[in-house]
Amino acid sequence: MSKTLHLQTTVMPGGRIVIVDQDLAEGETVDVFVTKSPPMTQRSAIDILAEAPGHRIFETEDAVNDYLESEREAWGR
Repeated sequence: MSKTLHLQTTVMPGGRIVIVDQDLAEGETVDVFVTKSPPMTQRSAIDILAEAPGHRIFETEDAVNDYLESEREAWGR
């Protein structure tokens, strides 16, 4: 029965990769697949929200304030 291990490691100088797992027995034959991960990038919350469905309702702080003021006026009627 085959078992799949998912390990993540960092490539060392000279392109070396070291795999250490106690479930691997000495002399055992294994298949190794290497998949390069895309580089990690830091994204701001604004960038993430801009990509969300529906985007933002208000484009500016003034638009928010105008909306809130109109709602407050409606409550007073």
